[in-house]
Amino acid sequence: MNSCFRMLGLGAIVLSLTAAVASASLARDRALSDPAPMASPADRLGSMGNHDTLSSALDATAVWRDLSVDRPLTLFAPTDQAFEVMPAERRDMLLLPENRERLKTVLAYHLVPGRITAEELEQAVRDGRGRATLRTISGAPLSVRIVGGTLEITDHEGGRARIMKRDLAHSKGIIHAIDAVLIPRNIERGFTPYR
Repeated sequence: MNSCFRMLGLGAIVLSLTAAVASASLARDRALSDPAPMASPADRLGSMGNHDTLSSALDATAVWRDLSVDRPLTLFAPTDQAFEVMPAERRDMLLLPENRERLKTVLAYHLVPGRITAEELEQAVRDGRGRATLRTISGAPLSVRIVGGTLEITDHEGGRARIMKRDLAHSKGIIHAIDAVLIPRNIERGFTPYR
């Protein structure tokens, strides 16, 4: 009889732990899937600080429109320092009004369809035997791997960006702050030269 009560007690503990884990998981899923209480992508990016250059660039192009559609998107958001360490000539050319389409292409290269958490990226890398490929909304791929315990994204030119802040949810998806600007292939073609 005592062993029966012990089994019931153990079962109640297991049931309580299962319920707690399920509740935490549901809360996480609800936070990521329920956009009502979350900030818009623009507000979330603004509240992060250190992303003024990206916010201005997004405002100057129609890329914000992609962030306001109903589909979820993951944004790899370069910090202001990421823009500062770009070669000055490239950065200045990108920001010229005549090069707005090129800037839009670069920004679209930082957006991936879906709401992809850092944990999901890490799992994709493990599943891909050390590397995962993401398809951006521009159609061009990004490569992801884990280097020294940090998620690292490689662009078409071989440039690398590390994820510095992870899983910053907004009403349309997730933002991961990165320390470099990702550059798609052949972006130099068709540039209006810097004045």
